[in-house]
Amino acid sequence: MNPELEAVFPGLANAGYAVTSPETTGYNCIAWAAGAGDCWWWPDLNESFFWPDGIERRETLEMFVRAFAVLGYSECGTGDFETGREKVAIFVRNGLPTHAARQLADGSWTSKCGAGHDIAHALDGLNGELYGQPVVFMARQSSMMEPTSTSHD
Repeated sequence: MNPELEAVFPGLANAGYAVTSPETTGYNCIAWAAGAGDCWWWPDLNESFFWPDGIERRETLEMFVRAFAVLGYSECGTGDFETGREKVAIFVRNGLPTHAARQLADGSWTSKCGAGHDIAHALDGLNGELYGQPVVFMARQSSMMEPTSTSHD
């Protein structure tokens, strides 16, 4: 139990979750969903953060979908578990992307909560005022890889 997380995400207490890492500012949710645990991913115009080459630095759902497409993901209908496929969910609030989560091999989801912890959770546990809700699901063939470093010169 983490009262601070539950205060920000009230749905976690009912949906169930587990803290899976210490807090860190070394990466964010977009990087974590993309499989990178060594940098922040965000399409900022100042280019302060990593963003895939060739993808416009605009905070739109379209650009986030394109960023995950570079990694081999394509849009799919649902976040339902499918053997042999890795999925990500992109959350949107007020029309803007806010968060991404990655599905784990057991069908649960993993998220990096800002500069806080990584957690394993039910997808709807993060729905609410801060992140909104998942509106796009993307999938790719499973690579059976764990998050690693991402080159970002």
